[in-house]
Amino acid sequence: MKVYLVISQIFYLLTLPVWLVFLMVAFMGFDSGAPPVAIVILYIYMAYPVVVIVLSIVSWVCIVKKKPRAALVTTSIPSLWVVVVTAFFIMISSSY
Repeated sequence: MKVYLVISQIFYLLTLPVWLVFLMVAFMGFDSGAPPVAIVILYIYMAYPVVVIVLSIVSWVCIVKKKPRAALVTTSIPSLWVVVVTAFFIMISSSY
């Protein structure tokens, strides 16, 4: 279980530079104004590093408290975030 936690958190660490590039591109999209829904999506996207840090801490606390299933769930949530955001950007880029 600890190996999975370490590997998944290394993966999340490697996604942070990609996240930063996409964040800069996302801000450029607001040059001509943006609807409120786009701003909400941007805030959700901006929360990714905070979510990764908080859930990484929670997953290690779950390991210490001998709750491996809870640790597995909490460390897997950011991967769902990556999949959903990637699918969203693919959907947006294919519509143009």
